[in-house]
Amino acid sequence: MPAPIAEIAFQNKAVVYGILFKAAAETLRIIAADPKHLGAEIGLVAVLHTWGQNRNPPMGTVLMLSSSSDHFF
Repeated sequence: MPAPIAEIAFQNKAVVYGILFKAAAETLRIIAADPKHLGAEIGLVAVLHTWGQNRNPPMGTVLMLSSSSDHFF
């Protein structure tokens, strides 16, 4: 996450990270549903992680996907 956005996120964690998770999930579902890509409905689990125990930036998300399709990314 770019430093200026990380600064805002640090002060407004619930709002900013909620937006981040929703945008990532919606983007992946739209792309996966497209027959040119996967053509399937996916499920996903997203986790917010930090690089250290003190929970200071940089932060990132890890997404795990599942699909009922026979095709792979």
